[in-house]
Amino acid sequence: MNLHVFNDEYGMYPNSSEKFIRETSPDNNKVINIAKQQTLPNPHITLVAPSVRSIKAFINTLSEVDKIILHPLNYETAFFVLSIKKEFPNATVYWVCWSYEIYNYHFPPEKMYLPYALRIVRNDIKARIKNFIKKNIIGVYLTPLFPLKSVRNLTKAYAMVDYFASFLEEDFYVAASMTGNTQMQYLPFAYLSIDQIIDLKLTHDEGGKTIMLGHASSLESNHYEMISDVSKLPITNKILIPLAYGNEAYKHSIRRYAEASLTGPLEIMTEKLSADKYYAKLREVKHAVFNLRVQQGLGNLLGLVYVGAKIYLREETTTFKQFKKWGIHVYAYEALASEIFIDLTEVEACHNKAIILNLFNEKNVCLLWSPLLN
Repeated sequence: MNLHVFNDEYGMYPNSSEKFIRETSPDNNKVINIAKQQTLPNPHITLVAPSVRSIKAFINTLSEVDKIILHPLNYETAFFVLSIKKEFPNATVYWVCWSYEIYNYHFPPEKMYLPYALRIVRNDIKARIKNFIKKNIIGVYLTPLFPLKSVRNLTKAYAMVDYFASFLEEDFYVAASMTGNTQMQYLPFAYLSIDQIIDLKLTHDEGGKTIMLGHASSLESNHYEMISDVSKLPITNKILIPLAYGNEAYKHSIRRYAEASLTGPLEIMTEKLSADKYYAKLREVKHAVFNLRVQQGLGNLLGLVYVGAKIYLREETTTFKQFKKWGIHVYAYEALASEIFIDLTEVEACHNKAIILNLFNEKNVCLLWSPLLN
């Protein structure tokens, strides 16, 4: 049996994955979610409470496990894999990487945040104390008291991984270096095909000249510096800033700064839209600017590339490097001042769209899922 282990209280990815698994290979695959509850319930997913007792009790119900597929590998699923490998030592371990577990656990703040967001992080006393405990106490002195949040467990779990699954091969290189696991092999993988992300009938609105800044109110988006950079450019395009998801206090501070700094037409999106309405909105976007220093917002990026937007990413990100490898016309954030005045040509937009369709069509995504299911 293949056991898919999620840790997602919202439930979007467990639900979409479970549906795909049930329709493709239902007999030999089981999906569980280590969470107290799931916002989007699903009767086909087994909820396992994030506690030592509950995890061990669930493992005791299993008679055989051939593959352990971790979606993703974080503290909770690390404890799970260490526990289950005691019962099924020959099971193969797959790490389906969500990227956040790489940079949240291993990147110093200075590598993730630019000055404005970095000040917020450093001024958050609770976060500083939590970070100190996580790095200096848990996993060294208090592991028996907090086994589900143990750095030591995470390190041991890394060594057990046989396959690293991600559609960004560049993330694999970062993870291999970070974990020191030289035996881990790379598997290309994608959760969703492009038609599951966006309506394939959507095309760019020819009248749309919107410039989109970021994708959510996350501190990693580094909005302050991005807004400052854009405010210095003599552009008259409408500016769209999506802030529906993320840090509430940060959202309000960025909104105030944007309204004070940007003089042209401005739309700040704070309402959580359905996927259909959101991607329909993206049809207006001609240029999409991201000041992320880490990999984030991939669904947004794929949808934007598909509808013909010109994408700007920081050159240091694995996303930028991967897009370049694929042959997508993607542009460096560092070249924003000169490139923002030049739209993608129709040929370039069609070229980008063809790459996305080739990589993320339904048939190809099914093939990428195959090693995890069969």
